[in-house]
Amino acid sequence: EILGSTETGAIASRPGGDAAPWKPLPGARVWPDPAGLLTVEAPWIVGSSHGADQIRRSGDEGFALLGRADRVVKIEGKRVGLAAIEAALAALPEVVEAAALVLPGAATDRLAAAVVLSEAGQAHLAAEGVFRLGRRLRAAIADRLEPAARPRHWRFITALPRDGLGKCPAAALAALFPKDAADV
Repeated sequence: EILGSTETGAIASRPGGDAAPWKPLPGARVWPDPAGLLTVEAPWIVGSSHGADQIRRSGDEGFALLGRADRVVKIEGKRVGLAAIEAALAALPEVVEAAALVLPGAATDRLAAAVVLSEAGQAHLAAEGVFRLGRRLRAAIADRLEPAARPRHWRFITALPRDGLGKCPAAALAALFPKDAADV
């Protein structure tokens, strides 16, 4: 496997498998910045490049990728920002707050949102039902987000799950969408 980006070109490789650490290519130097984000210097890069991937040193000169700090995911081959989805939904009068997440699927990953509704949103839910309200919200964000960035699976809840630090844990969000539950 080869790791790289448009900005950096190829910077590291590994023999394959998620457990193997990445090793910088000859001439490349890779380290985490103070926030734990990927930083690269190489002869083919002007200066240094700072990425949005979180990394951790692993063994001699190696490192592990821990995921993207900017919460950008690939859906239908497109880069989608989960924070942008949440902001678009939260701007709607029907929504108090929202959390977007990716549900792994057999063929492709699926985009989902857990939404805390305002009084207006609760009235729409009572009048229209879950399916139609999901369609309403998808249509309402259509002018701000491309089709791949519009959630297709919805959970309307009274509060987002929070941990002791006030963060919304990914596992708690995923638990709202059990595999055997009906999709809405």
